[in-house]
Amino acid sequence: MWQSPPAVLSLGYDEVHVWHAQLDVSTHDLVAYERSLSADERSRVQLLHHSVDQRRFIARRGILRRLLSIYLDIKPAKILFKYTDYGQPRLSVRDQSNALRFTLAYASDHALYAVSQSRDIGIDIEYLQCSFDYELIASSLFAAEEFALLSALPLAQRTRAFFRLWACKEAYIKACGLGLSLPLNTFAVALDLDQPALLLYGHNQADALHSSLRELPINEHHVAALAVNGNDWHLRCWHYI
Repeated sequence: MWQSPPAVLSLGYDEVHVWHAQLDVSTHDLVAYERSLSADERSRVQLLHHSVDQRRFIARRGILRRLLSIYLDIKPAKILFKYTDYGQPRLSVRDQSNALRFTLAYASDHALYAVSQSRDIGIDIEYLQCSFDYELIASSLFAAEEFALLSALPLAQRTRAFFRLWACKEAYIKACGLGLSLPLNTFAVALDLDQPALLLYGHNQADALHSSLRELPINEHHVAALAVNGNDWHLRCWHYI
């Protein structure tokens, strides 16, 4: 699925591009990324207490700016962001002449970025961990169908299934633009261990008909998902180099 990007990149209206990047970059690259950050982004770096978190934040935002600069054909440092009520970055009005949409997610040293033209999208990546009571979270936050699915699985399979569901649900609420203000039990994801996840029903009838989910392969320690408004699109996945 993941390919090296072409020398000349174009984004069709019926396409969604997803980029997979490693955040533990060289010092040389980190310095270049930091130069492109805005004053408020640099301030956010200083609020992080651990150097690894600081470096990954710089890389994460620097790579975002580098990718958007390709699509917008402007320098990374010239890109201006605004933020939604739920803290998600968006392009400022000045930089939105071509209705470019983007979403990003990160876990450990991996980051995913999705880009589309005039199409609402959401993406999520999760690191598999067993250090908390995920079944309690599922019972209180997930839809009844999803909790029943988890409960019916053998114990050894539940952790990965939980995080697959969580990634799909996070991607969906990002695509809706509502963040966690949208209760996670108002929509459901159908999950089969051997088949891709599907949106069983959305938080309203129209969304169920006009939204789609796609799981993305990362590695044995991570799961990821993409949610897209509409079904008339195709996916292209690139390695960020």
